[in-house]
Amino acid sequence: MKKSPGHESSSNKTDIIQIPYLWKNNKYLNFFQDNSQDLNFQYHKLSLFNRIFGIPKKIKMLHLNLCGTAYIDKFFVWRISNYVKHGGRLFTTLHNRIKKNEFKNYDKLLKLSDKILIHCEDSYEELKKLKSYNLFKSRIVLIPHPNYCNYIKYTSKNHRSMFNFKEDDIVFMFHGLIEKRKRIENLIDIFKNINNNNIHLLIVGNVTFFKKAYAKKLAALMKGIPNIHYRYGYIKDEEFNSWFNTSDIEIFTPNVNHQLNSASIMYSLSNKKTFISPDFGTVNSFKDKTFFFHFDSTSNNLHDSIIEIVNNIAKNYNRKKLLQMGEKAYEYVSKHNSIELFISELKEFYK
Repeated sequence: MKKSPGHESSSNKTDIIQIPYLWKNNKYLNFFQDNSQDLNFQYHKLSLFNRIFGIPKKIKMLHLNLCGTAYIDKFFVWRISNYVKHGGRLFTTLHNRIKKNEFKNYDKLLKLSDKILIHCEDSYEELKKLKSYNLFKSRIVLIPHPNYCNYIKYTSKNHRSMFNFKEDDIVFMFHGLIEKRKRIENLIDIFKNINNNNIHLLIVGNVTFFKKAYAKKLAALMKGIPNIHYRYGYIKDEEFNSWFNTSDIEIFTPNVNHQLNSASIMYSLSNKKTFISPDFGTVNSFKDKTFFFHFDSTSNNLHDSIIEIVNNIAKNYNRKKLLQMGEKAYEYVSKHNSIELFISELKEFYK
């Protein structure tokens, strides 16, 4: 595949188009902007005009990040193909599993790509499903997902008194956008049947305008259950660590049929918290399995798998042990998922 050097801007940074350019509250995308000085790149967004009438050919590099249905359509693939034919270089990141109806367009895009970035070994198996895998497999680059330690303002503050948590109460926290695909109602159903006064579930997350009905439904389900608590609303980045300090362990129920990577898990570990999760890409990428709790993602009974782990924690763990696991998690991602390592390998990726 023909390669062309990036267009050098007046600031001596290499210009590159990133799609999407920014995504509100998405620290992964913001990472590229925040570290552009170290990477020596100037990231640009693709305007609606350029999406329709053509990608600017003066900018010779394009990074297609967080690929999704909104971008992977025939018209967009045709635009990308035309861009590459005129000397543009395409870099693509695979974050999630590929839907069957997207196989053909993904196959075309990845054949056009100079390099393909993945963050976990499970992604190899996903890419093998594509017809042209043998043609592009040599261009696949695995770089561990970066941690978010530099984005966290660590504090000793917590909000346990707000919910009247006792000193020995173990608090399991779900954090993230309140939306149906997170299956939060399953967690409510699980914890309402936990017969232990020292075990609590705390749900913390923002509610967008279109998710208000779902959030209201969840609030109704939680009403009158003494060991389930929630706090809806936007939380500033500099305040989030205090909410992690309120909890003792995070709990995740990702859609493993869709997700390969989880920035939320990386964010929790960066906040020195252990977690519970089914096995999938991000979880499988950790060589050390001793600082978190996990279960078989192929299990047909998510409910029983989580209850078994929660009961085990209630019986055999206390807050101090969970804190130690969180510290070990932080040490692991500080070493194996460092921002410095990611920047260094990303520079090689763009060559």
